[in-house]
Amino acid sequence: MALTKIMLNLTKGQALDLKKEDGSPVKNIRFGGGWDMAEEGTDFDLDLFAIGTTEGNVCYFSNKDIAGVHLDKDNLTGEGEGADENIHFKVAEMTDKKFLLAINIYNGVSKGQVFKGVKNAFVEIEDEDTKTVIARYDISADGGENDALLVGDIEVVDGVLKFTARGEYTVGDINQIADKYKPVA
Repeated sequence: MALTKIMLNLTKGQALDLKKEDGSPVKNIRFGGGWDMAEEGTDFDLDLFAIGTTEGNVCYFSNKDIAGVHLDKDNLTGEGEGADENIHFKVAEMTDKKFLLAINIYNGVSKGQVFKGVKNAFVEIEDEDTKTVIARYDISADGGENDALLVGDIEVVDGVLKFTARGEYTVGDINQIADKYKPVA
């Protein structure tokens, strides 16, 4: 599994400092996800979420705003063009300095829905200041019988965002995944 970057492919576990072409650090990123409406009346509701792995905050459809992190909307069907949901990260405002980025099918297990049934599903990471897509991953092609994808980790190290690819498919809802990766109190 590879997460495609504009200039290179990242493999699972590979890290990338998010810097602009001039070497300056990326200060604002967008983690976006999109998919197309299913045919024959079966809608898929994919949800982006970000789990703070140092403070335990989770940004998702029921908690859209945490320090420096904001989910723009909860798209229930995939209707529309491009990314259907976006989580925006502003490095200067983030108190939690490391997040696990993920996407899943809402109630996928109970609905019997898996990624191979979703049309044109993807996630991407974009430098919001330059509108440059840094990385993009095709979920429909590789997701198979899973309903969740742990995309990667975003971490602030000395003021620079670092992205580490995970590319781990799994089965589970937001709460199950958050409980597994949030820090123990």
